[in-house]
Amino acid sequence: MSEMQVHHTINGVPFETDADSQQYRMDKEMEATASQRYWATLSQETRDVYVRVATVSLELLHASIDYWLPHSLIENAPGDKVVINTEVLFTDVHAQVNMMDEATAFEEQRMWEKIQSKVKNARAERTEAEFLEYVDGCIAHGTRLPNDEVKRLRAMVS
Repeated sequence: MSEMQVHHTINGVPFETDADSQQYRMDKEMEATASQRYWATLSQETRDVYVRVATVSLELLHASIDYWLPHSLIENAPGDKVVINTEVLFTDVHAQVNMMDEATAFEEQRMWEKIQSKVKNARAERTEAEFLEYVDGCIAHGTRLPNDEVKRLRAMVS
């Protein structure tokens, strides 16, 4: 029996196990397998949220290491490995996915408005000859003119 003891809590009930035990290794393998199965069911958006939350959490842990590390060490036996306990608080992942969707939709709308503005400015900057050539092309292809260009054509004719 090893002197390495692992302290766990399952459903609020604390227990200890030998870190070298076959049962401990089997339990860890089962946890990893269950995690991989769950990961495989997630959409790419949800995976991205988990990765982002974990990355930010680890960056915060790194930035505040001087604060939490002195309170987190467990040395089981001199010369043995040192266990550092950390916990990552995950927020509602589905809410994060929804926020990403909203941010993406907002950004797409902003980009669309910028494109429309550039097209409108490019149309306005055309010379009369370029504009009339464009109108001739639309007529030749049976394409309707946008309202603002119809107004410009009418202003030119008047």
